Amino acid sequence: MRAGAAPSVGETARPLELPDLGGNRVRLEDLRGRAVLLVFLRHAGCLICRAHLVKVLHQRRRVDALGTAVFVAFDPPQLLERTLLRGLELPYPLLVDPERSAYRAWGLGRGSVLGVWADLRVWLRYARELARGERLRRPGSDTLQLGGDFVIDPKGAVAYSRPQRRDDRPPVAELLQALERAARESTAGRRASKWV
Repeated sequence: MRAGAAPSVGETARPLELPDLGGNRVRLEDLRGRAVLLVFLRHAGCLICRAHLVKVLHQRRRVDALGTAVFVAFDPPQLLERTLLRGLELPYPLLVDPERSAYRAWGLGRGSVLGVWADLRVWLRYARELARGERLRRPGSDTLQLGGDFVIDPKGAVAYSRPQRRDDRPPVAELLQALERAARESTAGRRASKWV
């Protein structure tokens, strides 16, 4: 593992243990045996993150058929509930990392003001979300913290790694394909081991 780098595909998933919104401790390791979509969100007011979250939730049946999802955020639970989660029913754990220790452990850094807020693509994405009826929300405590999307296979290895470089997210279809590959490869491995 390189210091400060996000995990690479094939690497063992880094430890992750954080409280959820209700204060219950959740460990990534406890989800072994299932493929996991792990999404590190940016700040509580990030419209692009909210749109990403909503797109994942629209694919809930497929996510559930393939494994599960876990979301990580760093803003206080009350702020997350009033902004990012307002009007949403989240069937997956949202883990709270106020110290951002998991963000650092997973190699997720901070963007620059120019890299995030001077990027025309970010403003175009915000304009699209506002045109769809979203409203601006109170920003979180650090609008420069970047997120990332990962898929962990049932054996605990990273099957997909996509840290953010700015306020960019991969298409949810790409994440679902990675989740499907991780689940399928694990199932194929179990079948093969039965015949050995």
